[in-house]
Amino acid sequence: MPQDACSDCVYRGCSLRAARVALIEVSGELVGVGWGKRTSRTIPWTTFDFAESICLKRIKSIHLEFVECNTPDRYQLEEPEDITQAWTEFGQDVYNLMNQIFTFKFIHEDEMQHIYARAKHVVESSEEYDRQEMYDGTHNVWVLKPVANCSGHGIRLYRQLEDIKRAVGPLKNLTYARYVLQKYIEKPLLIHGVKFDLRVWYVITNIDKFKIWVYHEGYVRFCSKPHSNILLDEMRHLTNVRIQKQYRNIRDPPQLPAELMWDFKQLRDYFTKNLNLPRRWDMIMRAMEESIVTIMRCAQSVNYIDLRKNSFQLFGADFLIHENYQPCLIEVNNGPGLSPTTSIIAKKTTELLTDIIKVIAAERNPLSSFQPSVDTGKFNLVYCKELGLSQATDKEKLMQTMKTTQVDLVEWKKAVKPKRIHRTMSDKRKAV
Repeated sequence: MPQDACSDCVYRGCSLRAARVALIEVSGELVGVGWGKRTSRTIPWTTFDFAESICLKRIKSIHLEFVECNTPDRYQLEEPEDITQAWTEFGQDVYNLMNQIFTFKFIHEDEMQHIYARAKHVVESSEEYDRQEMYDGTHNVWVLKPVANCSGHGIRLYRQLEDIKRAVGPLKNLTYARYVLQKYIEKPLLIHGVKFDLRVWYVITNIDKFKIWVYHEGYVRFCSKPHSNILLDEMRHLTNVRIQKQYRNIRDPPQLPAELMWDFKQLRDYFTKNLNLPRRWDMIMRAMEESIVTIMRCAQSVNYIDLRKNSFQLFGADFLIHENYQPCLIEVNNGPGLSPTTSIIAKKTTELLTDIIKVIAAERNPLSSFQPSVDTGKFNLVYCKELGLSQATDKEKLMQTMKTTQVDLVEWKKAVKPKRIHRTMSDKRKAV
């Protein structure tokens, strides 16, 4: 992508989310009815018009005909001559509005009702049709990650476009990608008021048949301080073990685990006992499996995966659970660290490596993957390209297909000639 286009995407992406924040403010969903005050520190209502136009243009881009047909011409977005400066100023206005530094100018009641209706219409339309709406929140927080880094090194959170630009540096001087800019998920599910995420391991085996095995154990990483979209320090937002181990002794609240970590069983128990949702974990696990299958099939379709025959690859997927219990895939690590930095990781990685051996041994038998009696530990086969079905989404069809494709295992065993590893005495005599 050309650098000018990349720069423009950054400005537009940040400002689109900022536009929704401005409309939510006006529609009263964030801070109540804040219709402007008689004060010298005000924001012009042209900022609201600009925000409305940005959102309407986004809605039109996803082909919402009822909005497209009913949008007055005066609300169309006209590109200013200096687009970069215009979006920067708009972002600053929204930041001042979010932090109640400035407010909109005072208006009378008749104008207020008209603006309220416009804002509510656009906000409700975007919530209904924009799939990314649930990630937006109301504080326009973005996370900036260095490329090819790990353990939380260099990750920063920002709410102002100018801060992001300063952190990245002049985009026109970049010869290769140095950062990944993601919209921060502002509404995560919290435990004891603290953010957490999940590490899910999975293995790819047999690149020809492309099998995906998901491990049904892993670990849950906690932050050490209560979550906040105003305070953006690492204690509240980055769950990496390397970062949070510095703050274990000052964790707040004290109900958090001493190592700021759970295993999946403890999380399941929490859902059952504290939230009275015994089946919620099963739904979350199934959704994470579907996400893994989808992302790996996409990677395979563009030849991103380059595994050799008779090989396998371990991956580590990081998930955040939204407050509506929907798991959100954050990133995939193609070489997840297995260092025993906590007692839970030490225990789970030992079990993981043992079960990987079981899976690889099962792969030696072309049908053992489908036999319920074969021990593959806590690994679950969720996708097999040879059958063209995903067990995560088509379990019944997959089981029916397996029944019709099985052959006699006895005949298969006869066809396999086992190699003798040790020479017998008769072999030694012949050699002499």
